[in-house]
Amino acid sequence: ERRAMLILREACFAAESEPTIWVHYGLSCLRARRRDEGFRALAHALWLRERTRDNARVRVMRDLIAHLSGGGSLPLSTRKAA
Repeated sequence: ERRAMLILREACFAAESEPTIWVHYGLSCLRARRRDEGFRALAHALWLRERTRDNARVRVMRDLIAHLSGGGSLPLSTRKAA
């Protein structure tokens, strides 16, 4: 898990303006109980979405951050079980 986190983090900095990578990294941090770093990554993804005026995704990001900040649970993985 630690190796995966490092790879995601490196991917974020390699593709700094790609919000999807930042969302994945933020959620991974939160799953690993690294809340501060997770929320920073999600905030960066939100800023990137706002900058491109992706209003639908901005609303989703704001709702997700509010949900998680209020103690809500993380979204389930979108991967199907093997």
